[in-house]
Amino acid sequence: MHVSATLLLSAILITLISIGVLAQQEMEPEWVIDNGNQFTKIAATADGKYFAAATNNTNRLYVFRGSEFLWSSPVNRIHSLAMSANGMYIARAPRTGMVQAAS
Repeated sequence: MHVSATLLLSAILITLISIGVLAQQEMEPEWVIDNGNQFTKIAATADGKYFAAATNNTNRLYVFRGSEFLWSSPVNRIHSLAMSANGMYIARAPRTGMVQAAS
């Protein structure tokens, strides 16, 4: 009994160490967007296919499908940003305290 418990604990410890090592490995990005802006807020759909990114240096909201640019819009400084699970809606809260939604 003592040997099997020790083996089980050893297997669990090795598994946890392996998970920790994998988590620390640097991941290669699928794509990179560098348009010279400083993105300060980012929101993504549940499946990660679409995302919105806001900048405060140019006061714009950008929407992408993967690395493909879809559209942008001028906005005030954004405090919070959210996107619906299916990407149909984007909610943003500028520093003025009101919430705005777009579809």
